[in-house]
Amino acid sequence: MAEELQAKIIRYNRPELTPEKPKAIISLCKSDVMWAMVQFVTKGGENYLHTHKAEDGFYLVLTGRVRFKGEGDIVLGEFGALEGIFMPRGFKYSLESAGEEPLELLRVGATALGEEGGMVHFRPDLENTRKKVVLEEAGG
Repeated sequence: MAEELQAKIIRYNRPELTPEKPKAIISLCKSDVMWAMVQFVTKGGENYLHTHKAEDGFYLVLTGRVRFKGEGDIVLGEFGALEGIFMPRGFKYSLESAGEEPLELLRVGATALGEEGGMVHFRPDLENTRKKVVLEEAGG
């Protein structure tokens, strides 16, 4: 029997960030082909150069500022509230908070069906480790 389709109402609370916990992620929704999350980042919670093999991603700043870099630390752009960037799958990038205010960043991703997924880090010391990130589910 097919699963009944239902809409999902989404609400979330901003998590508290500290020097020991400079990044948190709240999962908003997920299906077999797309998902959305909000990342909260302060200094020290940056992402290092990486790529998503089978995911296209869209980022939109809700509050704060973000700086995206590509290969060779080339700045792709610095964005404030209601500005963003699209990253096609396989594109190498990193991101960091670029302001004094904590960064609140909406990320929407879509998975290419039939392609092998996963994240590839371009720092050998990070290949099998990740900074402590709090992942929470948004409530309804």
